[in-house]
Amino acid sequence: MSEAARQAEIKRYEAAYRLPQYHMGEKRRKRAKEVLSNFPIGTTLLDVGAGRGELGDVCDGLDIDYRGIEPVPYLTSGRVRTGIATDIPMSDKAVDIVACLDVLEHLIESDIEPALAEFKRVARKYIFLTASERPSRSPVDGRDLHISKRPEAEWLRLFRSAFPGAKIDPLGMVGVSPGWLITLQ
Repeated sequence: MSEAARQAEIKRYEAAYRLPQYHMGEKRRKRAKEVLSNFPIGTTLLDVGAGRGELGDVCDGLDIDYRGIEPVPYLTSGRVRTGIATDIPMSDKAVDIVACLDVLEHLIESDIEPALAEFKRVARKYIFLTASERPSRSPVDGRDLHISKRPEAEWLRLFRSAFPGAKIDPLGMVGVSPGWLITLQ
């Protein structure tokens, strides 16, 4: 059941990304740049759910070594490889930062905790997350693309459970969603 549900959501996401208006957004791009500008040149970052790889442009301007994974094959090329959040094709502690911006709410519920465990496995030091509590209507059919949204306080509880002992700093709004920078111990 979960594989069929996962594939159905990937297809909905793929359909939305075929439209030019479905993208990272300037507010999210600007705030992500502010957050990432605090990291030194040469920091390595994995963008989970990279979409078109728009965060890569931000990283390029900051001399951050960017790579991404994305479940929609037609969106992958160059630095963005095909992959899913629950099975990241990288070794343990492979990057300094795992970034996952406005992706968790698109995952089927049973994939959220395994995805967080993968982020923890792959990140050496930091996890940069945003997660929406609001609906996002598909430009294709009007249905809500945020199938696992929850209030900000619930996201925070989930992150505290998934990353025990980590320092979790709220970042305020990152675009249209609350964000957190998690420093792993």
